[in-house]
Amino acid sequence: MVSISKIKQLITLLREHNLYEIEVQFNENNKIRISDHCHQPSPVTASPTAATPTTAVSTTKPPAGHTILAPMVGTLYLSEAPEKPTFVKVGSIVKKGDTLCIIEAMKMFNKLTADRDGEIKAILAENASSVEYQQPLFILSE
Repeated sequence: MVSISKIKQLITLLREHNLYEIEVQFNENNKIRISDHCHQPSPVTASPTAATPTTAVSTTKPPAGHTILAPMVGTLYLSEAPEKPTFVKVGSIVKKGDTLCIIEAMKMFNKLTADRDGEIKAILAENASSVEYQQPLFILSE
């Protein structure tokens, strides 16, 4: 059994290092995962110096706008296949119903679509990353 003091130490470590999640296995029978659901990952924004559109992690606060949340827990994919272009990038103009990404959950591939027209202001999750239910994924212009 993991002691309360160990759990408190892990929470402190999570907050001190601005982590979203931490998982520790103490031995075969003792494993703990702590998540900070209030923490928003840094947005992924277009790199201004790149000759071709790329993404880079920004440490700035996400821009204001309409937030699109993950409807389920799963693995996020920004393109249909590794060799295919991403569905959207920062600056893309989308219409209601346009595919933004795919979330794989239990071997099912679920398309996440825009719920309104707008411009992609920020992408808040990386390709092939795990996402949590209600985790902010995209910011659209108001």
